[in-house]
Amino acid sequence: VEELKGKGTNEKGLCYFPEGRKYYEWYIQQSVGVTDTIQELEQLTCRQISEDITGMEEAVNEAKQAAAILEDGKAERILEKLKKGIGTAFPEIPKTSLRIKYVPEEMQEHLSPAFYMIPAIDYTEENVIYVNQIQMRDDLALFTTLAHEGYPGHLYQTIFFESTNPDPVRSILNFGGYVEGWATYAEMCSYYLMPLSKTQAAILQKNSSVILALYALADMGIHYEGWSRMDTVEFYARYGIKDAKTIDKIYNLILGSPGNYLKYYIGYIKFLELKKEWIKSGNQSQKEFHKAVLSVGPAPFEIVGKYFSL
Repeated sequence: VEELKGKGTNEKGLCYFPEGRKYYEWYIQQSVGVTDTIQELEQLTCRQISEDITGMEEAVNEAKQAAAILEDGKAERILEKLKKGIGTAFPEIPKTSLRIKYVPEEMQEHLSPAFYMIPAIDYTEENVIYVNQIQMRDDLALFTTLAHEGYPGHLYQTIFFESTNPDPVRSILNFGGYVEGWATYAEMCSYYLMPLSKTQAAILQKNSSVILALYALADMGIHYEGWSRMDTVEFYARYGIKDAKTIDKIYNLILGSPGNYLKYYIGYIKFLELKKEWIKSGNQSQKEFHKAVLSVGPAPFEIVGKYFSL
């Protein structure tokens, strides 16, 4: 590694490598589990941003004074609230055990806000979620993060699919768009489980969706369209984000993990599209929709769309 230092010639996105643009498109289709082109994903993201911003504007016009979000910020108490709160819109939760652990102080600076430890294939009854306390800005961040990692996110999706007794080979296949898309979908749903008015929840949820969409667009911009740092600064400035240090940090983050944000955002949007398709077909039950997509389990979205309504 020491010998390789200083020999890198590309300080920009993947598209500056030979056939980098083609590779990036292939990688996104493979890792997210979609067949869309990058241009189609960009259009899909822009449409959702427009829809979310319109929804925020409508909600702001109705907004009332904000209330306290949570009385108790402890992770265990929040997970109990989430577990009870999803009962009306999600299938029954299979019995399991859950332990909350906290990231050691020595590792807090380098780890994500929280993460779910996927259990062993032959012992799915034991589940662990780690919480990184210094990464939690407030109770709202803790609440939505635990929804992403716990109920109805990663933990719930994992134990529900396991309860369907899937073929063991499914455990070695990786479909990041489904897994992270579902957890992001769960996170967005959790805003409506907080002790907030529907208007307040809608503003917070749509704002979160827009921010994630901007990361996704920047990912495609940097790695497929060839954005420079200045291009990225100009892009964020159009949305009122002008802190140069923050944008430089975002650029470096995306540069080091091509396609990462698309697993979360495009995966989330694909679940929204599946829900719209479900409603168009005359099915109105959210619980039945959630049961249908969770029963298919992690797979490319083309496969999920083919089987989830059967």
